[in-house]
Amino acid sequence: MALPVDAAADHRQQAGMSRRRLRIPVLAFGAVCLTGLGGAVGSAVASRQGVSKLRSYAGERARVVASQSGSLADGYVMLAGDSHAELALPDPPSCGRRLLNAGVSGAKADDYLAFLDALTLKSRPAVVVVTLGTNHLLRKRNPSAREARDRFEADLSEVVTRLSRLADRVVLAAVPPLSATASGFDGASVGELTRRQAAICARLGCETVDPYLSYRGEDFGIARPDATTDGVHLTEYATAYRAIDRQICR
Repeated sequence: MALPVDAAADHRQQAGMSRRRLRIPVLAFGAVCLTGLGGAVGSAVASRQGVSKLRSYAGERARVVASQSGSLADGYVMLAGDSHAELALPDPPSCGRRLLNAGVSGAKADDYLAFLDALTLKSRPAVVVVTLGTNHLLRKRNPSAREARDRFEADLSEVVTRLSRLADRVVLAAVPPLSATASGFDGASVGELTRRQAAICARLGCETVDPYLSYRGEDFGIARPDATTDGVHLTEYATAYRAIDRQICR
């Protein structure tokens, strides 16, 4: 609502008294309409702008990842997914394979599909490890709703299908836990999204791993008090990636 009110105020200062009096009923009516619709319209605009920025970033990441893949021989490990992949700096796998970080911070499964649309790898990974789900847990996305969970499963299924064409193996990492105080996130839905991952792999033949067991508290979706830095990201990823290493190098 701030922009329409400020714009109207500037216009009134520039207009004559008689014209201003004529506009008062119209402005009043507009204010009533904006009171009811401004929040929804503003939210929709902000959402579209957020998606646009994320997709632009995904496109930039796709170009960087494609370039980096050109320096790798076939048979490396690709880390795919959101910031839990992009921000992690794991040691090289114990089986001697090199790493390609293809994470896109902020991505949901549908955003990662847009990233894959823009990505042309110049070599073939042996294994892709996928970490997605956290950004689906924002409360504004209503993650407890059946529709939202079904959409997550459908989009992640397509991610797995696409990655299966690029690599010999696809491994889905369980959704990481959140702090009990993580603002705006629904930790109660972590378990359900992880169960949806298992259903996907049972259907499509991918693998699952939960590298976050030691970070979880009594509730599957809630992290131990000292396990996160900001309620979402882990204080350290080394333990998680050692568990992933055991899965991919066995």
